[in-house]
Amino acid sequence: MSPVRWRARRWRRRVPVVLTLDNPWRGDWKQWAAVLASPVHVRRVFNRVWVPGEPQRAFARRLGAGPVAEGMYCADVHAFDAARAERAPQQRLLYVGRYLPFKGVEELWAAFEEVAERHPGWELHAVGSGAGWDARRVHPAIVHHGFLQPAELAPLVASAAAFVMPSHKEPWGVVLHEMAAAGVPLIASDAVGAATRFLVDGENGYVFPAGDAAALAEAMERMITAGAAARAAMGARSRERALAWTPERWARTLMELMG
Repeated sequence: MSPVRWRARRWRRRVPVVLTLDNPWRGDWKQWAAVLASPVHVRRVFNRVWVPGEPQRAFARRLGAGPVAEGMYCADVHAFDAARAERAPQQRLLYVGRYLPFKGVEELWAAFEEVAERHPGWELHAVGSGAGWDARRVHPAIVHHGFLQPAELAPLVASAAAFVMPSHKEPWGVVLHEMAAAGVPLIASDAVGAATRFLVDGENGYVFPAGDAAALAEAMERMITAGAAARAAMGARSRERALAWTPERWARTLMELMG
């Protein structure tokens, strides 16, 4: 072996080369193909893996590219200190995201219409835009704000009784971390990766099966009927869970990976 090739192999073993991925393990043919190809195309290049959380860890383990660290995505939790301090919840549920079918907005509109009939005075405030904007549901209790800058969004976060994330597909979803940092109770589908870290069903909100409008309506019903005191306790637990993962911890993890 030539001296150049020998040195290249030596440095490949010594220099940290981090693979980042946010795909959860689904077990489809593409992922199994990646696992089979990993000894040649992944393990020879990467010697560490960084993923957002537990849903991605299963895929990373199968790839076998070295130690796996979690926490690749992180919200700026300190940016929500003011919103947490100014919390004054009203009879409002909040959605923030794109208006696209895979975000679950169609089930959200249908489920909330059903809930609104039983709970007059409650509103759903939706923030975002996208290809489905023109087909958005028109209802007297659904308020569509369009795209908002963070400063414009802050008052809605402060006034939200709960945050709803009904995605059919969401590898992680940093917005869930952000809402938890603001001390907001959470409702999320089981397709939201971030729910595995920041939402415990029955503790700081509710998890429902993705795409199930009836189950989403039931989760919103439970949140509304829980009462203000219970929702305040949920919000406090959301905040606790959010602060367990901070930008400072993210930076320490990165330095450990590079060590």
